[in-house]
Amino acid sequence: MKSQLLTIDLGTGVALGLGPAWLLFDCGEGTWAAWSRRGLRATGPDVIAFTSGAAGRISGLYGLLAGMAEAGRVDDLRLLHSVQDERIGNLVGAWLQSEVSPYPVTLEADWPGAVLMVGGLRLQSHEAEAGLRWTVLGGGQR
Repeated sequence: MKSQLLTIDLGTGVALGLGPAWLLFDCGEGTWAAWSRRGLRATGPDVIAFTSGAAGRISGLYGLLAGMAEAGRVDDLRLLHSVQDERIGNLVGAWLQSEVSPYPVTLEADWPGAVLMVGGLRLQSHEAEAGLRWTVLGGGQR
């Protein structure tokens, strides 16, 4: 049976769901509140893919990390960003230094053209004017 791809605009990011896997594109201020209001998985997404390190794209990351910890997250969280942008790594470093994270956070800096798997989703990164653009290449069978 093929799973339906769900696309949810959170205002400060976009969530994609396929089967049990959840992906979040960008994480602006208030993303955790919007995620929670929509009734999405309480422990948050499996992966966050950033299009850039601009404030409007990353300003909600600390709140999202804290919200997922409070919700009891224990699974690894993957953060995907451009290898050319250090701001996301610096922000996550500050989180890890100030908090005792109950779940591992993995930073993956990728070059444009990288193809990644997120659950049943295949993503490819492309160079964009201010960071990365992500293309969903397809979903899998569940």
